[in-house]
Amino acid sequence: MVSIDTPESQYGGAPATAQAALERTRTHLWDGTFDALPQPLRDYLVSRITPDAAQCDK
Repeated sequence: MVSIDTPESQYGGAPATAQAALERTRTHLWDGTFDALPQPLRDYLVSRITPDAAQCDK
């Protein structure tokens, strides 16, 4: 998962970089790239990718 806050990971990078990756993931969740995932899971993940998701400490 993109932007998971763990001490050993710097994958997400700056919030702007992480947000761009989240937006690409959101697009892929809608365009069929991840059709192997159950629809309810895709819907849930899309709902969590908000415009400020990379800024949130959730």
